[in-house]
Amino acid sequence: MKVTLTVSEGNPRAVVVDSPEFLIGRAADCDLRLRNPWISRHHCLLTIQDDQVFVRDLRSINGTGVNNQVLVGERPLRDGDDLWLAATPIRVRIQSDRDSWRKQVHQTLEQRRPCASSARSAALR
Repeated sequence: MKVTLTVSEGNPRAVVVDSPEFLIGRAADCDLRLRNPWISRHHCLLTIQDDQVFVRDLRSINGTGVNNQVLVGERPLRDGDDLWLAATPIRVRIQSDRDSWRKQVHQTLEQRRPCASSARSAALR
């Protein structure tokens, strides 16, 4: 499973979640460090467990939200969810191993399949 967070405020960037527990906040020990003063030192925690991604607010002062709903406790994330930390938006992209495998198979089949116009012109010869 590949999880990518796209931060679109301040210094826009995409960050790959590369551990089963991924801490987001302002502190130096955070995996994703955001410099927005409204974000708590340890704002929220992402966990990957059994092919699912969860987010938990760590009692942040200004809150965490998912898709315009205030997060209370912990909840699962889905591909395309919008995560909000204070006023900082973060887009969540989740690509399962199965999705990756399907994409590779599709690309391989497309490379091996003769182009339709080439097959048609060969049939006309």
